[in-house]
Amino acid sequence: VGRAARAGGNDPFDGSGMGPWALGGLALGALLSLAYLKMGSKDVTVVKTGDALGPEILRAALIQQIVDLDDRLEAKNIDADEHARRRDALKAEVVDLTKG
Repeated sequence: VGRAARAGGNDPFDGSGMGPWALGGLALGALLSLAYLKMGSKDVTVVKTGDALGPEILRAALIQQIVDLDDRLEAKNIDADEHARRRDALKAEVVDLTKG
């Protein structure tokens, strides 16, 4: 029997109660990755994360990307053709999430 078990079960490596924290960390990581990819290059990269995050979180992230893209157009940080191409791709992802 280990020292932690004798001390009342306060094992720092016991991950049995980590489920909600792990899922929250995964959601935060996915959102940060989407933000990084959106700001990085002119090519749009679509990351499929599956059902782990829930469609409502992914939908909200995509809508926020559309808003940010519109802001970039208004600030003249992106040309109109690139804006239209990216916006259409993001809208298609939102529609796809809404259907599924």
